[in-house]
Amino acid sequence: TADTWDRLCKKYRIPFAYAFYLHDYISYSRTFPDHDVSFVTIGQPTKHTFEPFDPDHEGYYQRRGEPYAKLLISGDGHKSDVLKYIENNWDKIEDILKEQGWTRPKKIRKTINKDRNRLVKQLWLCSTKELQKLADLNDTKYKDRLIQKVLKKRGISLSEGYIRKLRYWR
Repeated sequence: TADTWDRLCKKYRIPFAYAFYLHDYISYSRTFPDHDVSFVTIGQPTKHTFEPFDPDHEGYYQRRGEPYAKLLISGDGHKSDVLKYIENNWDKIEDILKEQGWTRPKKIRKTINKDRNRLVKQLWLCSTKELQKLADLNDTKYKDRLIQKVLKKRGISLSEGYIRKLRYWR
């Protein structure tokens, strides 16, 4: 029974993560797995906390209706076990969150200098001859250098590399 296994594990200090494998070995003659035994598991959201004095994080998420997943980490677990478990099981964690209505938030990057970036984009559309006239330079044919000179005349300082990057800005 489960109670007997609990007493056996406590008496011989068998880590919880190994108890399942030991049970299968004794009961069904199954061997231990070749892979590392993980001391981390995903816990489905439940309505309890471990101790009465623990902050009720689950209750907080439940009251707000926010999706969450819970990790249970054994005392024998290490930071590397937790990180490896999360890396290997991130899809399962996302599935638990999706079952609760979670969707990945869309990233929206805000551009601080939209007008400047639009100007650079418009200058890229100009021909080399037009840029040479605007920059008062005839000794170079590279657009990024010409645009840099035009911007410098207008009091804007940008590197040639950043100007090339802005060429593909949307």
